[in-house]
Amino acid sequence: MKAGDTDALKTIYEAYSQRMRNVCIRITQEDEDTVSDLVQESFIRAYYSLGKLKDASKFGEWIIAITKNVSLRYLERKRKNQMVPFSAIEDGFDVESSLSADYKLVEKELLEIIDQLPSGYRKVFRMAVSVKKDSTNNILIAIGKDTVSLDTVKQVIPKLEEFIAKEVAPSHKSKWQLLTMGSLGSALAQNAYKMLMGYSGGGGEPDGPQPSGPQMFSTWEEYYQYLQQNAHGDMSEEEKALMEIAINNTNNINNIKNGGKIIEHEYHDKPITFGLSMTKTINRNWNMEIGLQYSLLKSKYILGEDEYYIQKRQKIHYLGIPLRLSYKWLDSNRWTAYSSVGILLNIPLSGKTDKQYVTGNVIPYTNSWHFTPSFQWTIGTGVGLQYNFANNWGIYIEPTFSWYIPNGSTIHTIWTEHPFSVTVPFGIRFTW
Repeated sequence: MKAGDTDALKTIYEAYSQRMRNVCIRITQEDEDTVSDLVQESFIRAYYSLGKLKDASKFGEWIIAITKNVSLRYLERKRKNQMVPFSAIEDGFDVESSLSADYKLVEKELLEIIDQLPSGYRKVFRMAVSVKKDSTNNILIAIGKDTVSLDTVKQVIPKLEEFIAKEVAPSHKSKWQLLTMGSLGSALAQNAYKMLMGYSGGGGEPDGPQPSGPQMFSTWEEYYQYLQQNAHGDMSEEEKALMEIAINNTNNINNIKNGGKIIEHEYHDKPITFGLSMTKTINRNWNMEIGLQYSLLKSKYILGEDEYYIQKRQKIHYLGIPLRLSYKWLDSNRWTAYSSVGILLNIPLSGKTDKQYVTGNVIPYTNSWHFTPSFQWTIGTGVGLQYNFANNWGIYIEPTFSWYIPNGSTIHTIWTEHPFSVTVPFGIRFTW
C-alpha cells in the first residue's frame, strides 16, 4: 500500500471498510450515502498519512481512530450549518417569479459562470451537478436526484460557494494550500507570532506580510480546511512546507487522541548571567552596590508533532543595572559571605528569532528576524560568596531569588513564564 500497490489497497479497504462504516453509523446515525462519504474521507486521510504509522500492528486501531475523528468533525460541522436540500429550493426561493421572461442563459454562459468559481469549488460543483435540457430546450441542472432551473442555480451559486468554503475539503492532490504557524494552549495562546492574524507573541514580529495563522482555529482540521479554501497557483516554499505540516498533524494519531487541538510547546533555558559591579562601603558590615550585568535568554518553541513541526529558537540579550544593599556577615582572610536585597533594571540590547519548518528529514524553509523586547524590572534577594584576589577586587557568585515584575510584553521568556525564579549570577566586583 505504501508503494502504491492497488491490489494491496483494495485488500485493506475490504478488510476495514465495514468496521469503519459501523463506527460512522454509530456516531453519526446518518444514511448510507453519507456514511460512504465519511468512510472514503477517512480512508484517504489514512492513505496519505501512512508514513506516520510506525507500528504496523496498530493499523486497525489507527484507522478506526481516524474514522472516529472524521465522524465527530462531521457532526460538529452539521451543528454549525443547517443544510437545505436542493429539492426544497422552489419552496424556499421564489426565483422564477422575480425574473423577467427574457432572463435566460445558454449552456455556454452557464459554463462560464462555473469557470468563475475558484478551482476547488469548480471541481466539486462539476462532480456534484450535471447540465441537461428539458423538452422545451430550457437548461436544467441535475443535483443528485433533484432537478432545478438554471436561473434558480444562478441565484444559489453564491450560497453554494459559501457552503463549499466551509464544508468541503478538497482532495489531497490540492494539498499545497496556504498555512502558517501559531499556537493554542496554556502559555501558547499568548505566544503567537505576529504573522498570525494580528496577534503578537514569543519570538517577536517578523518583517513583511505574513500568511494567516492557526490561532483563529481550535484544531488542525479546521485550520487545514481553511487553508485549502485559500489555495492559489503560485505557492511559495514556505506555504508548501507549512501545508505539509498541517496535513500530517491533522492525521497524527496523537493529535487525534487529544481532539486535534493546535498546541505549541515552549521550552526556556536557564539564563546565562554575569556582570561587573562596584561596591561602596557604608560601614563595617553594610555596602551599597551598583554595576552592569549581562543576561542571555534562550527559548525554543515547537508547533506540531513527531517529524512534522515548526521550530522557533529565540535569543534575547539584556544589559542590567543593579542597585543593591548588602550585609556582610562573614569576613575571613580572602573570603567574604553576605546577603543582599535590591532592584535590577534589564535594558534590552537585541532579540533574534530563527525559524525553521521540518517535514520528515527535510528542512525546506528557514527564516530569521530581529525584534526589540521590553524593559524588565526585577526585585531580588540573595546570598553571595566572594573571593578577594587583590586589594579591592574580588570574584563573586550570588544565588538570587527574584521576582520579574510583569511588563505587559507578549514576548515569552523564562522571566515572563516563571516570574519567581532562582538565578546564579557571577562576576567581578570592585570595592572602594
